[in-house]
Amino acid sequence: MVESVQPAVMKESQGDGEGASVAAGRRRKVGPSRSKLSNFSPKEDVFLVKSWLEISYDPIINIGQKKEGFWARITSQYNNKRGSFPERSFRSLQSRWETIKAETSKFAGYMANDLLKDEPKWMELNIRGARPGDEDAIADHIPTYSGSKRLMGRDAAKRQAKKSASSSPSDSSQYVSKLQDLSIQKISIWQEENAKKGSLYEQMAAIESQRYDEVCQHNQHMAAIEEEKLRIMHKKADILQTHEEEHILRIDLDKCAPRLCMYYEKKQQEILKNIGADGDDSVDP
Repeated sequence: MVESVQPAVMKESQGDGEGASVAAGRRRKVGPSRSKLSNFSPKEDVFLVKSWLEISYDPIINIGQKKEGFWARITSQYNNKRGSFPERSFRSLQSRWETIKAETSKFAGYMANDLLKDEPKWMELNIRGARPGDEDAIADHIPTYSGSKRLMGRDAAKRQAKKSASSSPSDSSQYVSKLQDLSIQKISIWQEENAKKGSLYEQMAAIESQRYDEVCQHNQHMAAIEEEKLRIMHKKADILQTHEEEHILRIDLDKCAPRLCMYYEKKQQEILKNIGADGDDSVDP
């Protein structure tokens, strides 16, 4: 009886183990495995801080940026500058920035305390906030000059300056004389600048006049060249016409065909007539 119970228990335990392994396998297959990125290195921190500064001090949209858009721009800027370092997500960069901000705030507090601990106003606040038993200990650490008079505020300094200005008329007269000197200097500088401008205008006018004369001379020279070209062309045309007329006058009309004979005879008469007219025009009365 006992032997029959043990195999049943073993089967149930085996079945439970197989079911657990199957369930675990199903749970493992729910999503893809993601490798955890390494911690930020000092160079990555520098890239993050530079990206934050560049985006936050953008002269165009630095004021109107919302948180999501602001960090989206930082993420894009960081991933563009990361080089061989792994790509970081929006949440990863924001979380790392909060850590850097907390540490730098502590450092800034220590530096501020070290710089302000000897100031009269700071020591006065320490004495006010100290417990009754700590006043003597604080007094021992206060320097000998800690009981000096508190620094003058902005309003008090302005009032004192106005009072001293109204109580000393000689200072006012000196101020007026300085203003007059400045006015005279401005006038002299203005006169010098006007004189320089006048000489510059004269030089420019002389240059323009010289340029105009050069352009006129160039145009006259080009006109003379064109006129000479026309004269040469006319002369060539006259020479060609003379050769043509001489050729026509040398033609023997007896050897020409009747029609050509009539044509060349008429041409010869016209040529001789023109020569006679030219000869008459050239003869003095």
